[in-house]
Amino acid sequence: MIRLIATIFFCFSLHSVVAAEKASLTIAYYPYLNPDSIQTQAEQLKTLLERDLAVDIKIYVGGSYEDFLRAVCHQQFDIVFSPSHFAAFFIDKCQYQPLVRSTAKVQPILVSNAKNPIKNVDELVAKKLTLVNELSLVSMAGLSLIKQQLGADFAKVSLVERLWNDRTLFSVISGEVDAAVIPLAVVNYMPLSVREKLYTFPLGPTLNPDLVLFSMAAVNSDNYVVQNLKENLVIY
Repeated sequence: MIRLIATIFFCFSLHSVVAAEKASLTIAYYPYLNPDSIQTQAEQLKTLLERDLAVDIKIYVGGSYEDFLRAVCHQQFDIVFSPSHFAAFFIDKCQYQPLVRSTAKVQPILVSNAKNPIKNVDELVAKKLTLVNELSLVSMAGLSLIKQQLGADFAKVSLVERLWNDRTLFSVISGEVDAAVIPLAVVNYMPLSVREKLYTFPLGPTLNPDLVLFSMAAVNSDNYVVQNLKENLVIY
């Protein structure tokens, strides 16, 4: 299994990226939310980079974790937001390297419908549990804790995969499933009208904050471009 070393990597490809020579940059995002939501979240960084680098910024969002893995290695995007365990693979096999580290914290949580809340892991027996993808760091961490606590009874939990974290939330609200494993940040991103329909509790501690967010840059990139990226990442 891919080792659990962090939560998100931000990558910049080894292709030369010099503002004077390149009319556009492409940013790739892993699909933690539906593509429309990610496009909205990316707008601030897109605006900053287009202003400061005088280039056109294009956004790519993977349709699934598997699509994202294939696309990042095969298409060589200029900039990539990626779970860090994927990024370890990209560094080793696909010619990406780190640029900036972040100390953002990621908290795996269990979410259920506030009208029929699940208040502890033991109540998951014989229930439907949804998650984004078993390749997700949060899914790995959450499932590991649930398996440890339930032991042999984990076999009685029905696992249902969804493409995106926001889709898992709406599956809970609609009653299609009983609970979901997602990052706390996804719930906090939702409007109050959605949050008030949910019951949540943490699944273990936050993921290691020292290994959460990295960025990557090309060794042959223009120094101005690299410095500008660092400054804008802090703002973003």
